[in-house]
Amino acid sequence: DMSYLLDLNKLAKSLGDSYVVLFHGHHFQAVKTGEDTRKYIDVSEYDIQEVLAISDGVITDYSSVAFDAI
Repeated sequence: DMSYLLDLNKLAKSLGDSYVVLFHGHHFQAVKTGEDTRKYIDVSEYDIQEVLAISDGVITDYSSVAFDAI
C-alpha cells in the first residue's frame, strides 16, 4: 500500500475549487481515495491518452506518460 505517498484530499484542497484531480494509477497499485470524490475522480479504467487529452496538467512519477503529455 503506497497511499501514504499521495494524499488526494490534500492535493485537491490545495488546488482549490477551480480544478478537479483526475487520478490514473498504475495497474498494480491500489490507492485509497478517501471519501470526498467531488474533488478527484479515479480514471484508472480509462485510456491514458483520453485522460491526457482533457487534462490541463500532469503530475507523474518516472513514467513515460510525461513524454506523452508534452
